[in-house]
Formats: sequence, C-alpha cells, structure tokens
Amino acid sequence: MDRKKWNQEYPKMPEAFHLALEETVKQNIEKDLYTQGTERTRRKPYRKRWYLLGIAVVLLLGSFTATAKKEFNFAEYLSLDDSQNIPEIFQSDINAIVEKEPTLPEFIDKEWVKTWEKREDDSPLLDIREVMYDGGQLCIYGVPTKAGKRYQLYTHRLIINGQTLSQPIDTWDDEGSGDNYVFTADIHNLGLECPFEVTLPLSVFINGEKRSENQDFTFTVETEAEVTALPEQEFIFDDYTVKVTDLKKSVTSFWGKVVVERTREQQEAYEKEEYRILSPVFKEKDGTFLHSMPFSYYDGDVDENKDNQWEFWEKLSSADEKSVMLYLELILKEQPELSSVEEVLHAGEREYLREGIEISLES
Repeated sequence: MDRKKWNQEYPKMPEAFHLALEETVKQNIEKDLYTQGTERTRRKPYRKRWYLLGIAVVLLLGSFTATAKKEFNFAEYLSLDDSQNIPEIFQSDINAIVEKEPTLPEFIDKEWVKTWEKREDDSPLLDIREVMYDGGQLCIYGVPTKAGKRYQLYTHRLIINGQTLSQPIDTWDDEGSGDNYVFTADIHNLGLECPFEVTLPLSVFINGEKRSENQDFTFTVETEAEVTALPEQEFIFDDYTVKVTDLKKSVTSFWGKVVVERTREQQEAYEKEEYRILSPVFKEKDGTFLHSMPFSYYDGDVDENKDNQWEFWEKLSSADEKSVMLYLELILKEQPELSSVEEVLHAGEREYLREGIEISLES
C-alpha cells in the first residue's frame, strides 16, 4: 500500500486511538497474551512483537472506519439477522453492577495510574443492554449513559468467574462515534456452561487526550449455547498433507486445528525453500477474508522451522455458512524485523500455497 492510498483509507485518527493502541501494545508486550492451552508463545522475539502490533491494529482500526449511520441492530452486527437460534444465545435482562474498586493488571505502572482523573461519583458510564454467548464467542453490547458520553471507552481484558482472560478483546465503538459499544472475546477454549460471571473492566479516555479512572461492570451470563463437533478433514497434495482436526462450530464462529504433515523427503525439500508457512487464512468462497485469530504452536524445537500446526478461531460471516476456503499464508524465512505499526501495515501483500482448500462446516 503506497503512502497516498494509506492516507486516503486511514485518515488522521483521533488521539484516543493512539492512546488506546499504545496502551494495548505496551500491556500485551509486558504480559504474554497467550498463556492458556498449548505452548503457543514459543516464537522468536521479533515475531512476537510483529504479531502483537498486528493484533493491536486489528482490534482498534475497525473503530474508525467511516460508514453511513443507521439504527444499530446487535443481531445484524453479528450477521445473525436470519438465524433461527437468536433467542437462545441472546440475553437482554442484564443486571450489571458497578464495582466499587476497579481491577488493574498487576504489571501496570502504579505511578501512571495516580495521574488519572478522579470522577466525582461511580455513576455508570455504560448501559449494558444485551449479551450474546453461543459457546464460541462472547459479545457484550452497551450504550453510553449521559455521564459516559463525555468519555471514550475501551477494554483490553475480561474477567470470567474470577479468572482474567489472556485472549485479546475487540472493542468496537460504532465507527468512532461512541454511540454504541460492542466488546467481543473468543472464549471457545474455556468450555463454559451457563451461568457464569463476567467482569468488564473499562479503560476510560477523556476527549481522546488523557485517562480517567477505570470502571468495572459485573454481571451474569445465562444463555443456551450449543456447539457442534464436525468430522476431521484431510487433503493430500504432492508435497504435504493438510488435516483439519478438532473442528467445532457455534452459531457465530468455528475453530479447530490445521496440521501440515510431510514425509522426510517432503520436509527436506520444504527446508530448502525461500518461504515458510506462517499461518492458515480463511476466506469466504467469494474471496472475502473472515475475521481470524490463528495461534501457532510448535511440536519440537522452534529453531528447526517445524511449525506445522496451528490452532484457529474464525468468525462466521453468516450463521448459514456451509463451507469456507482455507489458504496457507507464506512468509520469507529471513523476514526482517518489524518494529512499528506502520511497518506491519506496509509489510506486503499475502502470498499463498496452491489454490484454496474447501472446508465443510456441515456435520
């Protein structure tokens, strides 16, 4: 992407964007985001910084894309306007309590916290109106109160049943207007059954320039989530075999593992290639990228470049989606270090191995 196109597509962002981005990157680098489940953090240091910066951009850029305003519909936002399961996975009777003392990450700079503006009272800044939990993702929809209108609200974390999630949280603020907020978390790996308790810790910004005190909301989630297990799928090619395992689907998302297997001869040929596989990438059949969050994990020494397994979680663009296309993204083995958000965004176009592989989402 050239500079002119960059300026056209991403005009000057409000200061709150830069503050939130800086805080997200700083916090995520200081504390590993991916401590749950398999050993997903065994990357070289420059890959970790590149990935965390990329996450920050994915989570925050969407808040400032200009689109025509219309009345907000939570189900439509989740691409569920035609779903038959909406009543079972949505909850509107939310009794959210404002905590007297907001929680703070252990690693946060306490001296910096002392500089935050003190509010006159603990009146709620957000009216939490609806929650969606389908066994795969948790989405929280809220509208700022009269008191909350003078602030910009974000979150970097959720607390579920007293446990702070290590997954990144996506904050959507209605294209930067702050008229509506949606906070989304992938929690499929927790295997939660309702009811469960959620605490939403809000990071509060004042006019996009400085920080105010955080505010925490606690409430109970009670929906009828249902997850479907799907058969393993295998695809054999001349130079490797691709398997999609542990595949599961909820109303709004699907997840599992992608495994690339090679014979000894195939592995030797792969190690001589200029590129290596970075991660799986999923698209709709029309070529539209799905919202993805793949996590690499390794079986063996990371320095041997045997990173052939990935966990993934993907949002569905439609509850009726019957199949998606899987691609394997390539990256140069001698990838230069990427140290800034701009370098990440200008890192180049994706390249893929072979044609896409069609993955069935039907049981």
